[in-house]
Amino acid sequence: MIADPAGHASESRFEVLASTWWIVCPAFAVLSLRLVAERACADPYDLLPGVTSNPRWAWPLALVYVAGHLWCLFAYLFTTDRAGTLAPGLPMIKSAWGRHAPKVWTMAAVLALEYAPMSLSRLVGAHLGCQW
Repeated sequence: MIADPAGHASESRFEVLASTWWIVCPAFAVLSLRLVAERACADPYDLLPGVTSNPRWAWPLALVYVAGHLWCLFAYLFTTDRAGTLAPGLPMIKSAWGRHAPKVWTMAAVLALEYAPMSLSRLVGAHLGCQW
């Protein structure tokens, strides 16, 4: 177990990250996949207009989106703390996360889809026969 400068065990932070993944990742993955579909087959700059124009739905979607990014940030900070470097390699990530490493890979894949270039989304949309 690694202790931070304040003397708190990082193990409890790890357990919080590992536990909250089950809440954050599925919702973030669904939202991200929907946004990718919007970019591929609709107006890429007006995502989910029917939902985001209503504050009742826009705020929860924003919360899911921000929570997904915050989870990834905290997972990165935890991993760098455990690895002792700002650029941990794949073996270091697997070592830091142990049996929970697939959670990191899943979130990394979701972020990769979310931040894929617009041209790739449009190419997929054209392949699927989307009309803009």
